Amino acid sequence: MDRLVCKAIADSPDDLVKTIRQQINISSQKFSVYRNRLKEKGLIDTSRFGKVSFILPRFKEFIILQYELDAL
Repeated sequence: MDRLVCKAIADSPDDLVKTIRQQINISSQKFSVYRNRLKEKGLIDTSRFGKVSFILPRFKEFIILQYELDAL
């Protein structure tokens, strides 16, 4: 599920938590579990209210590329 959340964050045009949750159809309570887990791993920034984004440079592109390669 962490990978699915990362993919939804990567695909999000606005970094809004609401948009990301709608993409993967999960509740805010369930999303907060994955958000906290990814934050503890140092992958995402949660300092902006209602938004999340990747901290690591080019990680968004890496996630998108991984999903493209998995589709082959």
